[in-house]
Amino acid sequence: MKTKMPERHYRGSRICRVLGNPTAYEILKLLSRGKRQPTELSEILKLSIPTVSICLRNLRHLDLIRYDNLRQGKLYYIKDPAILDILDRIEALV
Repeated sequence: MKTKMPERHYRGSRICRVLGNPTAYEILKLLSRGKRQPTELSEILKLSIPTVSICLRNLRHLDLIRYDNLRQGKLYYIKDPAILDILDRIEALV
């Protein structure tokens, strides 16, 4: 009989899944250096704005990033600096 996974485990697995996307991972690394707009991220990563927007949406749904609405557009930033510690620990493993 299959048991239900605790919510905390499920949410953790979702974060791992998104961090497994190299684009999402790079976006977090770039946001660790400061707030950025999707167009900036697109230019730096040399990816289309729709591709960057999808990753930003996924990161936002996991509550890892947030944004401020400006007249010029949205400015994204990391919600909790704890994610930076997680990224550092992941990189220490490799």
